[in-house]
Order: sequence, then C-alpha cells, then structure tokens
Amino acid sequence: MNKLSGNIKNIETSDNISLIDIEVHDSIFCSIVINTDGTDDYLKVGNNINLLFKETEVDILPYRNKKLEKKNKLVTKIDSFKLGKILTELNMNYYGNKLTALILSRHMKKYNFQIGDKIILLIRTQEILLMP
Repeated sequence: MNKLSGNIKNIETSDNISLIDIEVHDSIFCSIVINTDGTDDYLKVGNNINLLFKETEVDILPYRNKKLEKKNKLVTKIDSFKLGKILTELNMNYYGNKLTALILSRHMKKYNFQIGDKIILLIRTQEILLMP
C-alpha cells in the first residue's frame, strides 16, 4: 500500500458523499468519501490527512503526456523495476515517499521505460483512501 501525506484544501458535500481535494507537495488529489459519524472529525479544510492507494490502482504514462488534467497525478522518476512475464513492479520516489506500482509488462515494454525515466503516475479518485 502506498502512502502520501497532504493537507485538505476543499470539501464538497452532497447527501452523504464528500469530494475531498488534498494538496500533496506540488500535486492536487481528489478522493470520494462516504460520510459516517467517524469521518466528520478529521475531514476539515486545513487538516493534514494520509492518502493510501494500492500498487495496482495506478496508471503510468511517459512524461511527454504532461498536459493531462492536474488532479490525481504526480510526476516522478523510476528508481528501479522488476520485469516479470505478466506484471512489472516499478519503484519510485516522490519527495522522500517510496511508491510502488504494478503495471502490465507489455506496457513497460511498449513505452520502453528505463531507470531514471520521468513518468506520470495517475491515481483513480475512487481508489484513494483517506486516514487521519
């Protein structure tokens, strides 16, 4: 499980669902939260929050596609990788946070990613978990 720490910048709520905007260094992430009694205390603008996401819940693109929407993406470099027959494990570093992604090996080969390559990591809104 990957973990980043950020600060809540905006909360939009309708019924019992909130869309939370979180700033993490130079990136903005969005997460959808189903509100319960326990979420009200820590989901406040200005609070620090932890973002968690699985290694399999990300997409990787070459940096040349940098004109994508700004939310839920971060730019990083490949530190190392382990190429398997079906899956490849990518290891990256984002402001001192070690991140891991599992992608299809065919995508690794298609983009010819190498150690040191600058890449864009995309994380799906519904796959970001928030914890105090």
